[in-house]
Amino acid sequence: MTRSQRLKALWTRIDSYVWNILVMLVVAATSAGLMNWFNSHQRAVLLDRFPIVRAQERLSCEKEYAAQITGLRALAAERDKREADQSKAMADLHELTAYILRFLGDRARVADRNAAVQLKEAKAAAAAAVDAKQKTEQVSAKVEVAVAKADEAASAVKQVDKKLETAVHPTAAVPPTPWIGNRR
Repeated sequence: MTRSQRLKALWTRIDSYVWNILVMLVVAATSAGLMNWFNSHQRAVLLDRFPIVRAQERLSCEKEYAAQITGLRALAAERDKREADQSKAMADLHELTAYILRFLGDRARVADRNAAVQLKEAKAAAAAAVDAKQKTEQVSAKVEVAVAKADEAASAVKQVDKKLETAVHPTAAVPPTPWIGNRR
């Protein structure tokens, strides 16, 4: 083989590689161009949809926040109603407490009045007991004096009886009127 034939054979072999590489480069460039075109088209579609998606997202956020605000307002209204009910219950409780305190105060006044009356009666009873004791002592003293006098009178009567027994009885008749102590 000659040198030109060898170069031609070499070039044929290299040429198929070069052609394959060139075809691959063309395919790669074409696919890259197509991919770039697809991407730019998709990007344009997305950029065109961006305000729509953003508006939809804003609308959904507004709905969500409106629902949350409505829920919070409902909770606030419920809390206000509960607080009103509690304040009404507290007012009722204050009225009931005031009534109970007035009742207990009146009852304490009545109990104090009764205790004062009982204390006064107890003092009077104690004074009466002291007076009664003193009177009992006086009566006991008088009774002792009377007993002493009665003893003296009894002894005098005994002496008189003894004298009468020993005395001479008159034979004269008894007077027609009874004695002073036996009148009926």
